Amino acid sequence: MDPNNIYNITHSSDLDGMSSAAFLVRNLSVPIKNIYFTNYGGELFEDTLKFLKGFRKSGSLLIISDYGVNNKTFSRLKDAIASFKLRGNSVMWFDHHLWSDKQVGEMAKHCDLMVVGENPNCCGAELVYRFLCERNKKSDEIARITHLSDFDPVLIKSVKDRRLIDKVGNAIYYLRGHESLENPRLRRLVLHIAEGRLGHRYIMKAAETYYRISEPRLKKVMGSLVKIKCGGVKVSVGFGKKVRHQDITTRMLDDGADIVIYCAEDSGHSSVRSKAWVESSGISFALGGGGHPNASGFTVKKSDFDLSRKSGRGKFIKKIWELLKGGKAIRRLSPSR
Repeated sequence: MDPNNIYNITHSSDLDGMSSAAFLVRNLSVPIKNIYFTNYGGELFEDTLKFLKGFRKSGSLLIISDYGVNNKTFSRLKDAIASFKLRGNSVMWFDHHLWSDKQVGEMAKHCDLMVVGENPNCCGAELVYRFLCERNKKSDEIARITHLSDFDPVLIKSVKDRRLIDKVGNAIYYLRGHESLENPRLRRLVLHIAEGRLGHRYIMKAAETYYRISEPRLKKVMGSLVKIKCGGVKVSVGFGKKVRHQDITTRMLDDGADIVIYCAEDSGHSSVRSKAWVESSGISFALGGGGHPNASGFTVKKSDFDLSRKSGRGKFIKKIWELLKGGKAIRRLSPSR
């Protein structure tokens, strides 16, 4: 197929999504203008639906990468994919997040190839690489680093790898800025990753800028955590602005919590992380998001909880308490810690 007729919609928030796009640029010669970025809620999700429903060309291929589904938005996303497909286009979907059998069955009706579902061995980018690309040494290294970044980066043994992954992750967060489908800064980052230059000056400079401005914000969040204990499980909830979720949730876990929830007051983007012995993704699914057993996310709508106001944050904490008391939002994966 003509690379100009191949389009990619990829997750905007981490190296997995960026590398997925980079593999397509590097190995299939997909033009960077055909790379688009999305997330699980808010304006960016709405813009994604508009893009799919407003797509007028036929004979094109859409590759969706590192992007899962959730119950609240599934029907609308499925309809948008169906609209794209009905115009004579093809759809492939590569994702390693949790899907229900029903979701797979319904979405498969509108896709030509789907490799989706909870996968403990391959992240989204690795699936794209394995199924669509010819192997080469430089791509193997991109896949290796991406795998490490997506599967518990805290446990990475190599100091060099850990520092690189941390810097690239912080650069991605900074370059996302005000999220948009056609984010030019993320597109430039994808080009550097496609070249195998994860340590490129552009990426490192973005990481340095993030470090400089984020430390006071991280300390502010840590100083105002709300701590809850339910059924022997310690839960910590934090609110803030413009900090990388991986940074703050790691600090919150190190602070002694078993489950941590961090919510961005401005965008509503929220992350849930937990220690290995307890599954926490039920919290995200209950709030319209999704993800993995120990790492998931959701987006808070301002109409539900105005996180910029103390009253809205209090209302959100009450909702979390209700979910915890309900007993279905979390599940112990092992009898001991």
